[in-house]
Amino acid sequence: MGYLLYQLFQDNYVTAFTFDTTPSQEEDIINKAYAQAYAFPGECALRTSSAIEGIGPFNSISPTFFPMNLANQLAGLPGAQITTFTPALP
Repeated sequence: MGYLLYQLFQDNYVTAFTFDTTPSQEEDIINKAYAQAYAFPGECALRTSSAIEGIGPFNSISPTFFPMNLANQLAGLPGAQITTFTPALP
């Protein structure tokens, strides 16, 4: 929740993508993420796309530095569930 709130403070909206995955696929993603070297600021899309690349529903994902490129790849995958969050107005 903290990540979502931080991102909403930085921008007008946040788009979240969810997919059905198996426990084995999730373990593979976690292992790939932990195997990556330290991530510098601004490498979130590259680190995320590299961790999910080739696993389960992410077979066609290519690593990218650009968040919108990753979003477009994710949106085009079968089974993508897309949710957009916007800040609550007072």
